[in-house]
Amino acid sequence: MSLLPTFDTLNDTSLMSIGDVLQSPGLVGSSTAAPDPNPSIDPIETLVLHTTTNTEQPTRFRCVVNGCNRDYKRKHELKRHQKYHSGVKAHRCNIPRCNRSGQNGFVRRDHLGQHMKKVHKIDVL
Repeated sequence: MSLLPTFDTLNDTSLMSIGDVLQSPGLVGSSTAAPDPNPSIDPIETLVLHTTTNTEQPTRFRCVVNGCNRDYKRKHELKRHQKYHSGVKAHRCNIPRCNRSGQNGFVRRDHLGQHMKKVHKIDVL
């Protein structure tokens, strides 16, 4: 019998607490006891428990610019994307006569770094 609930028993009020499970003898990877050849915790049931309790949809961060339907998992990704809507290309190549200098620069610094490495064979980092 497994100590962890299966998908069918998640709403059972008699389930053990996670503290009880962690303190149970025969826990796989326990440094205080020899490994039990028949561990009482089934890795498959542990996965079932994890996937059934950690599947909530994450908050999505959406771009509010009209006509743009992009969304991101992380707020910093949205902030990075919003720089494209500003039109400001603050990162410019400093190599003379390069077509990416002046007004034709890059919105993001990492894209300038990629350009320097690929076009000019200069590793900036």
